[in-house]
Amino acid sequence: MSIVLGKEFDRDAPNGYYVGVSGRKKDNANDENEITPFYAIEFTPWDEWLSMEIDSNTISEFTELDIIAHCLYEMTFIGFDETKIQGKLNHLSKTAEIVENMTDEEKGKLITIDKLISALEDKSYKIRIAQDRDEAYLTEISSASKKYLSFTSEYFNIWECEQTIPTKYFSGDEVFVLEIDNEIIAYYSIVNLHESFKIGEVEIEKGFWLKHMFIKPEKIGEEIGKKLFSHLIDFSKDNSIKEIKILADPNSKGFFQKMGCDYIKEYSSTIKNKATLKMSYHFKN
Repeated sequence: MSIVLGKEFDRDAPNGYYVGVSGRKKDNANDENEITPFYAIEFTPWDEWLSMEIDSNTISEFTELDIIAHCLYEMTFIGFDETKIQGKLNHLSKTAEIVENMTDEEKGKLITIDKLISALEDKSYKIRIAQDRDEAYLTEISSASKKYLSFTSEYFNIWECEQTIPTKYFSGDEVFVLEIDNEIIAYYSIVNLHESFKIGEVEIEKGFWLKHMFIKPEKIGEEIGKKLFSHLIDFSKDNSIKEIKILADPNSKGFFQKMGCDYIKEYSSTIKNKATLKMSYHFKN
């Protein structure tokens, strides 16, 4: 098990994000590509924390003091006494045992936390294929998202052409929008490239790419990105897509890793002091 730190966008956080701490282990030690999902490690005994490795990407992205501070916060998230922490873990284990021993009829009356949250939400959402009439809304969302990430105004002219979504964009790419109460608040698009090419240092191989994923800033932190990515996964499975490649902003690295994506490489951007991350999502058979 290795310790992984990642930035998660949250509009209520002071810097617009918080740092999550989780564990990651491999299904097969002989297969470097087979990575299991992230695990909660707040109940891990403190002496085991000392023997856990720090993920190499975490070491390169965070300072030593940052790593120590966030790990200490996670270690004491449940409490400051190991006996009390173990007591809460035992309580959860007993609850799980009770559920496990329920009859099928009793279990049928239970709901998952995701369904509970969904049931408590006042607003309903839907994801649909983008239409020509949506292009102005998508351009507005793209621009607002970049401003939210605190990019300076000198970059806006560079991005103006990239972020303006022309009608012809929809003819080749698959574009989906997410609506809440008939208002578009996010979208994503994928494109199938039939040949490879390069943009500066960045290698763009043929295959399917996540081209855009933008969310209105005021909706960040409401799991909209998770809903979009879940839809992307379902769409890809339905269309027998085996891999989705991604060029990501460094600020979104934590999100994509939480979704199960693998970090591949970092490229220097054509924009000064900026970088572009190459990531990938593989569909297991």
